Amino acid sequence: MENWNDLRICLALHRFGTMSAAASYIGANVATVSRRIHKLSEEMGQPLFTKKGVIWTATPFAMHFISWAEQTEWRLADLSEKQNADITSVTVRLDETTRGSVAMSGISALAAERPDLNVTFTTLDGASRGGDIQCALSCNALEDMDLMQVPVGHVRRAVWCGANFQKDLRGWVKVGSAKRDERLHAALHQAFGAPTVVTEDVSGVMDIVRKNPLVVVLPVDLALSQRGLRLVDSFPVIEDEVYLYLPTIRENEQLGQDLIAATRKSLCTEDNALVLPRLALAAVS
Repeated sequence: MENWNDLRICLALHRFGTMSAAASYIGANVATVSRRIHKLSEEMGQPLFTKKGVIWTATPFAMHFISWAEQTEWRLADLSEKQNADITSVTVRLDETTRGSVAMSGISALAAERPDLNVTFTTLDGASRGGDIQCALSCNALEDMDLMQVPVGHVRRAVWCGANFQKDLRGWVKVGSAKRDERLHAALHQAFGAPTVVTEDVSGVMDIVRKNPLVVVLPVDLALSQRGLRLVDSFPVIEDEVYLYLPTIRENEQLGQDLIAATRKSLCTEDNALVLPRLALAAVS
């Protein structure tokens, strides 16, 4: 008997005594457990369990395998505990501006490069999900004496239209009711009146403006990654500074420095894309 799953079935039936309890423990059905036990008995050439009522009892022969199963289980549990002890869990809280920004992708890329790092993203006002390190990415000042504020770059939002409608714009699309876009929404309302379309679907709105003479406010990094969009330069580009908040005790640790470097690198990529915005945007088609 070399299959670990078979050993687990024997161990579960020995511990719980009934087919139903063993099946529930290993996440299988009773028929599967019963079939495997009977097949194993046939393969071994002698019974592994005896039954009295609904209770199954391991035979002395089966106890040899059950002993192996217990030792294997202990070793696997010990190995798992050691592996988990080497993993650092980081929870990154995001505000409405940094959520979905390139700053997130920078931290995600760092986590992908480091098998010892597990990153979870959550909203800034959401419930904490725990983790070894609690940090935040925000464009707003956070009042927490235990967190160190580190400027890591900027995120930008601007007005965009479809490439085929640059000279024939007739209205605008309002996405949600985010306060971050109030200034641009006010300018669009002054230029076009009430919004033509109101939606919560950020992904779908880009297809709307590609096919209609409408404009929309989008994060610059998102718009630059899409084909068929053009910057409407008669409206301002809104820029917000981004801060990474880290526990003060992590300031000089390598992981803290890596998180800072990863977010700065990702936001610097956006800066570089906008050094010559007309040339950069002309290539997006």
